[in-house]
Amino acid sequence: MNEIIRKASIEDAYGISYVSAYSWTETYTGLVSDEYLAQKINNLSEKAKKTEEFLKTNHNYLVAVVDNQVVGFCSYHKLEENLGKIGALYLLKKYQKQGIGKKLFFEGISKLIDLNCNKMIIECMHGNETINFYKHYDGKVIKTIDYYLKNNEKVKVDILEFNNIKNLLNKNNKN
Repeated sequence: MNEIIRKASIEDAYGISYVSAYSWTETYTGLVSDEYLAQKINNLSEKAKKTEEFLKTNHNYLVAVVDNQVVGFCSYHKLEENLGKIGALYLLKKYQKQGIGKKLFFEGISKLIDLNCNKMIIECMHGNETINFYKHYDGKVIKTIDYYLKNNEKVKVDILEFNNIKNLLNKNNKN
């Protein structure tokens, strides 16, 4: 499999929206209501239009592409002086456990370092097994919060902190 990790373009809007909707269904079934998940898929075209508009001004998105198809994405941004955030990291289930998510994760970290961040946070819904991936790379749960989805459904979200992301990136580059 030959994947490419690159900056997202406006043309990737539908692919990003597709990955978002379907990876939510694959990951969060049993953690959020079926109605909420169905709504994400039913509103896919509308979401793609909003994502296209958003990408016109926000360039902090990366995509993973396999055979000219977006299969994953990562968003990142600077929060404060030296603290960044990976706001989203989604990958279709079919492409998981192949190193693509890891490449997206570390490319997101690299982009945060370019923004002069040395620490970062990422949020992970409580019950999502991906937390083990983040913990493997030294993510520490610093708190759990109540988060309200767009339908006012309440879920628990773990906030993980990563200190010294430059060292984390350097360790990964040596492997």
